[in-house]
Amino acid sequence: MRLAAAHPEWVVGFADEVWWSRLAQPNLHSWTAGEGLRLEELQAAKSDPEPKALACYGLLRADTKDLWLRFVTGRPVSWMTIEFLKWVIEKLQMEDKKALLLV
Repeated sequence: MRLAAAHPEWVVGFADEVWWSRLAQPNLHSWTAGEGLRLEELQAAKSDPEPKALACYGLLRADTKDLWLRFVTGRPVSWMTIEFLKWVIEKLQMEDKKALLLV
């Protein structure tokens, strides 16, 4: 990070991704007397137009403290992550930035 601070055309960014499913149940712990609890697999109706999951990608820039968010339908898989990173790079190129150091 010290090295990046010496190069104003570089950006240090902290990235993360998270996703939520409308149909997946959270990992819960519970005490029971007798038979243990059973999780049930939920299914969306075929006619349900809502997405099963929603993902959020985020990048916190160390230089400006700006937070860039992007929401997508579905789980964060490789091709979605690549699209997010392309979007970030395009935005940085508009600022004449030359490198993104991603944490």
